[in-house]
Amino acid sequence: MLISRSDLRLAITAGLATGFTAITPLPYGVYFTAAVLAVCTGTYGSSLSMARQRIAGTLLGGAVVLASYGPMQGWPFPLAIAVALSLLRLLGGLLGIRGYKVGSFIVIMGWLVHNDQLASWIPLRIFWTCFGILLAMASLRLFWPSLAIANSKGLWSSLLTGLAADLQLAAQRLDPQPDPAGSPAVGASITRHRADLLALQRRQQVLKLRRLLPEVANELGNNPELHPLNHYFRLLDRTSSLLIGSIDGLSRQPTPRQDLPALLALHQAEAEILRYGADRLGHWAQCLEQPGDLPPSPEPGPTPAGWERASRLLQDSSLDAISPERLQHLARRALLCRQSYRAIESMERDWDRLANR
Repeated sequence: MLISRSDLRLAITAGLATGFTAITPLPYGVYFTAAVLAVCTGTYGSSLSMARQRIAGTLLGGAVVLASYGPMQGWPFPLAIAVALSLLRLLGGLLGIRGYKVGSFIVIMGWLVHNDQLASWIPLRIFWTCFGILLAMASLRLFWPSLAIANSKGLWSSLLTGLAADLQLAAQRLDPQPDPAGSPAVGASITRHRADLLALQRRQQVLKLRRLLPEVANELGNNPELHPLNHYFRLLDRTSSLLIGSIDGLSRQPTPRQDLPALLALHQAEAEILRYGADRLGHWAQCLEQPGDLPPSPEPGPTPAGWERASRLLQDSSLDAISPERLQHLARRALLCRQSYRAIESMERDWDRLANR
């Protein structure tokens, strides 16, 4: 795709800004378009963060120019401009302002180009910057909205759907079931290479979602760490990481054998709990598609009855005939299935607590 929606939105907004400055009698309209181009990128959350930095940097740069130009008139120019820029950095660091780039640009332009127009240039520069930011933020809401919260929900839904499919594959490996046509189940066997690729893909999806968290926090307003949606996304992060580790661990276990009745029953119970987990993840993905900030918690589902017998099956006397190494694999597989179940159970409990605050 040569032109994305965000590129087209930026072109339209910048064109409107340029057209407006062409018909207005106010000078320095180029800063209007410059503010739009600087801010109207990425999602609403990232643009909001950049808008705050640009306004703060503009105000700080204008204040430094006004405070330094008069008293430093008789100084050598290189020394004066160096002191002014150092003052900008010092004040920016003390006040926690990160808009050094635009602030430095204002200091340099004020000293070199507009030194005899500071009384009019600085207020107009601030006006055009604020006006451009307002237009940019409005365009992000009106033209093909690009919101970090909405993007995160869509990406989480996609990740949960993928993890549900991975759990189904793990269940089929433990208890292959033929489809209605009588052919073997698709995915009953999975190569080591494919399992590694799936685990890598899921981890990359989680990392992408983690990178979106600061933009989500910007959209949540003041004190985002107290917002339920922020807690919810972090709970999803924790749960997904646990599930990815469990699924990857299950794929590394040797092919299960079912030559004993106790083994057959054990693997069927483990497959049941994995299919139960896949079903719950499917419900989570559906909840994320519903409108509103915090998705409603799903209705609880009954735990498979066979899973309650799994721990007793590991104590079955018929398993004494198999090797200690194989017993270790059985225990490891059961532990990974239990970890998946506990992660899902904990997530739904915490999710319900958030929804009922």
